[in-house]
Amino acid sequence: MNDNFLFEIQLVNLSLNTNHSNQNSIPMNYTLDKLETLILSNGRSYFDYLSHEFKNLDINKKLLNLALYQDAGGSLHELLARYRNPKNEMHVSAMKDTLIMLLNFLREEDYITGLESILSENLTESQLIELLSFELKSRLENDFSSGSNIKAIRTGGFDPELFVKDKSKEDAIRSYILGEHEGKLDLNNFD
Repeated sequence: MNDNFLFEIQLVNLSLNTNHSNQNSIPMNYTLDKLETLILSNGRSYFDYLSHEFKNLDINKKLLNLALYQDAGGSLHELLARYRNPKNEMHVSAMKDTLIMLLNFLREEDYITGLESILSENLTESQLIELLSFELKSRLENDFSSGSNIKAIRTGGFDPELFVKDKSKEDAIRSYILGEHEGKLDLNNFD
């Protein structure tokens, strides 16, 4: 695992203008409407880990696009409500597990960490959305290393042992869930 690895991924497939020579670059003037359209039109790629579409879109692009959506003023709660609304319940049944997978990758650069049951058993879907939203906001960064201002998403660097050492079971669970956001994020009493 490479802690604090900074992905320099630019938003893809956003502009309807296809004359860009590099498909992975776009003008930095992304808009909320364009991002919402991009994400919702490819919703299963973002929110249904059981679908083949989910596997076809790079996880780093998903996370960056979701972070940019929020950065442009969007709400993950509202976005997921719009995704869920017209869908068959079968398509959204895996939403909670997908949110956990996205959180795991964002924090530890791995889909399965062995601690999924802590999140699944202690948080509602709404609380998971709130936690993912907070993590995305805190990990969206400007990367100036290439000489231009590129939005990037930082993954990894989360060490569960730092948050659970020498704590009671209840405090360890709370610390693991909130991580570095303990004291900054209120998930409405998830104990």
